[in-house]
Formats: sequence, structure tokens, C-alpha cells
Amino acid sequence: MISVLLTSVGMDSAVALCEALRASFSSGLRLVGMDVRTAVACLPQLDHYTRVPPRKSPEYMEQILRLCGAHEVTHVWPMSTEDQLIMARESKARLRERVVIGSSVEVVEIANDKVRLYDFCASRGLPLPKYKVFHDIPTLIQAAHDLGYPTKPVVLKAALGTGAAGLKIIRPGISRLDMFHSRLNRDVTLEVAAQQLEGVTPWPSLMLTEYLPGEEFSVDVLRFRGTWRGGVVRRRDESLFGLATDATVVDRPDVLTEARRIVDNVGVEFISNVQFRGAEDGRPLLMEINPRVPGTIGLSVAAGSNLPGVALALAAGREAMLPAPRYGTRMIRYFAGTVLQP
Repeated sequence: MISVLLTSVGMDSAVALCEALRASFSSGLRLVGMDVRTAVACLPQLDHYTRVPPRKSPEYMEQILRLCGAHEVTHVWPMSTEDQLIMARESKARLRERVVIGSSVEVVEIANDKVRLYDFCASRGLPLPKYKVFHDIPTLIQAAHDLGYPTKPVVLKAALGTGAAGLKIIRPGISRLDMFHSRLNRDVTLEVAAQQLEGVTPWPSLMLTEYLPGEEFSVDVLRFRGTWRGGVVRRRDESLFGLATDATVVDRPDVLTEARRIVDNVGVEFISNVQFRGAEDGRPLLMEINPRVPGTIGLSVAAGSNLPGVALALAAGREAMLPAPRYGTRMIRYFAGTVLQP
């Protein structure tokens, strides 16, 4: 029996992940879910669900250990960005008797910190946009001009953040009324960005990058024990808060090659997601790495590449191959929900 504890199963990827695992394992699989919510959308796919205290609570890990014992958990699969680091640390301590499906502490710390990631990749000659780290308002303004503002837009990114949190596209000439009515509150002028950061303490880790005008790609990658197992390139035509709302699986070997170079250098394990955007000359340049199952994993599975199923099989000591995807498979996301009867 493979018994998997899925943490943070309220994540966007949880329903697709559970469905993918059920499709790969017709029997001999137990899925145990946990989250701080009273209920989650993937509840019908779970064999057991438990509401747990917040991560900062001293009871959080105690609850995980109780679940591991009660359900004879063999594998722990951290679903969220925050869980990755916690479980990576515990994989050498209280979870050492279980397989944690994720990367090492060092790798997670690099991948989840955009400044550290960019510095790491720059030292190895990997494809990056031009970027500058700034530490106060004057260096923000100087960095923006160094990157071509106001002739060109620039992008402000928080080093730590998910779901497009801390992301601003700094453009000249946007009226305050347009910024006021903006639903995403993403496009701002340099002056407004500076005003938003004025007096902030402690100062967060922030960076500016050049604006990349090309197509955006999201690559779902599978790597196991240092060996590349394959990947799926998705073109992101529309997105909302970092989640693709219109995406298509495409045949872009150049993008896949760069994704492989990056994950091989950084050292991520199991499923991760590498995001690129095209430069003016079309070259795919790295935006970020998410060392976890991405929210749009269901599209890769629908295209015939069941990365979660293969990842779990490998983690369980079974040999498995990742089939090539069907190019042209497209997903248009809409709002739906799981109805739970009383």
C-alpha cells in the first residue's frame, strides 16, 4: 500500500493532482489530505481529510506525525511553497522514515528566493533577463533608469512571494485614475511604486528586471535522483494572479532545453515548474522556478504526460517513463466548484 500525505490540499493544483494519481494507481493507493480549511475542493478524491493548525503553531508538525502514524503514511507530498522548506528540513529529522517528495533544503531556499536564484543562475551563465537588486528608494530609481526606464517598462519583483504577489510592471504615463480602476493593481508608474515603498520597514528583498515583451512559457519538469525524466512546455496566453487561464501545450524544444539546463544546475527534484518569457529577439529567459506541483498540472496530464503518477511511482521504487505530450492540447480555465452534500 502506498499511503500519501498531501499537505495544503486547498492549493489550486490539488484536484488535478489527486485525479492524476488515481488514474495511475487503480488500487493500492491511499490519499490523506490536510489543510487549515474546514473543507477543500479535492475532498471527494481523498480517503481521509484532517483540518490542521497553521504552520507556525507548535501543533502543526505534531498533527502531521499523528497522521503519518494513524494512516501508515509512506510518502509526504508538500503542495505549497511554504510547505516545501518545512518538509525538506523534517525529511532528515522527524520524517526520515518517510519519503518526502520534494527537493533538498538548499535547493528549495535558492529556488524560492528570486534574488538568490538569479545570482545563482547568473554565476553559471544561464538565460536571465537583466536585473538589479535595490535597497531603498534612491537605488530603486537608479536601477529603473539603468534598465531603460522610461523608454522601456521595467518589472519589480519581491524575492519571496507566490501567485504574483509583490509583482509590479512599472510603466511611464499611466494615469492615477487608470491605476485606481485597475483590477489587478499591477501596472504602476515609477513614482507610485516609490510612494508605495516609502517608509517600509524592515525593507524587503526586492529586485528590478528588464521587461520581456515575448511569449510566456511554463514548463512542468520531472527530475528524479539527479536524472532528467522529461517535461512539458505550456504557452501561457492569459493568466490571473500567476495562474494560467488560457494555455496550450506546445512543441518548443529550445524552451525545454533551457528548462533542463536550469533544473540540472539548481538541482530540483521531482516535479517543478520553470517559467520563461521571450526577450526582444525571441530567446526564452528565466522568470522563476516553483519547486512544487504547479496549478496548471492538469493540462500536462490531459495532454498525456502524467507527471504526478510517474513521480509517485519513482518515489515508490517502481520504474516508470513519462510519455511525450500531445502538442496543441489547450485548456481554458473557468470558475467551478466541488459541491459537498450535508
